[in-house]
Amino acid sequence: MSENFLIDKDLARVIDILDQVKKLNERIEFHKEDSIQSLMASQYEDMKMRFLEELKDILITYKIDVQIQDKAA
Repeated sequence: MSENFLIDKDLARVIDILDQVKKLNERIEFHKEDSIQSLMASQYEDMKMRFLEELKDILITYKIDVQIQDKAA
């Protein structure tokens, strides 16, 4: 039973991370349009990368190896 709970918890977190990344993408695009707010875009990019690294860690438990490209790539 505890294994099912952990799987459900991981799946819920994956959905949450994907939702957060979607919202961050919108914010990044909005702030990229204004050079004055480019610092905000950079901060959102950093948050996005942290979420993606967490997602990568979760996917590894499912034996899924992913590569995350940096925004500069």
